[in-house]
Amino acid sequence: MRVSDATTPEIGVLLLKLVPQSSIRFNSARSVHAALLRRIELVNPEISRLLHDAPHGAPSSDHPWAISPLLGQPEHTAQGLNALPGRQYTIRVAALLPQVVQALDAAFDADHPLGREPLFLESVPCHVIREETGWETLATYGHLLNTASPRRRIALRFLSPTGFRTARAGMPTPTPRLCLEGYLRKWTAFSGLSMPAEAILGYAEEHLTVRRTQLRPASVRLGWSVEEGVVGWVEWWAEGGSPFLLRLVNALANYASYCGTGMKTALGMGQTTRL
Repeated sequence: MRVSDATTPEIGVLLLKLVPQSSIRFNSARSVHAALLRRIELVNPEISRLLHDAPHGAPSSDHPWAISPLLGQPEHTAQGLNALPGRQYTIRVAALLPQVVQALDAAFDADHPLGREPLFLESVPCHVIREETGWETLATYGHLLNTASPRRRIALRFLSPTGFRTARAGMPTPTPRLCLEGYLRKWTAFSGLSMPAEAILGYAEEHLTVRRTQLRPASVRLGWSVEEGVVGWVEWWAEGGSPFLLRLVNALANYASYCGTGMKTALGMGQTTRL
């Protein structure tokens, strides 16, 4: 649905199909981030600044959107992984505030000339295809909270490299507590609805276990640096405990499809969907 057809959507996931006119680096997430900011600045400079800088009151590492790098099939070349000209790729952009939903909708509205302009990644023009609505989903925070059920099985897929800031060496498994800490932080910053964070994290420690995983290492290029993470899926299982807290855990797992998982979600990491 279009944003104008929804009942005041507060969060949403926009899907954009891109067709580059020449080869570009496939995993350069920073170029996607910069291109999206430039486009949004043309329709709403204030929102572009909001997305670049953390909103007042939010942790400096948290931004009210989450983006993916290019998603699709890259080509292995001598220079690394490349996106090829004429081939279609996808960018997934999630908005965590209503004004960001509106700005994204305006920036890529195919009914207006700007929406038909190419998006430039690393100076390469990419034709943008927005399908009939473009929005994979639109919702409100209240809807996420009120429609969550106490499901014992929680499975998440990580579409882009997902990592965490921890003191431990090596790549940590996306455990319930690691993931939920980030979801709760963003929920608190952007939803305007309170959750009993300590009770939820305590429930995760006592009643949630990692039952199955299928994860592999992956990396994403952020300017001159390369960040390591994992892609694949993880399945958690809830055993016992409060059905009320389990329902809140499920609401946060649903929120993961918007806010992403782990660190640097505004720069292409941690894109997540619930299975």
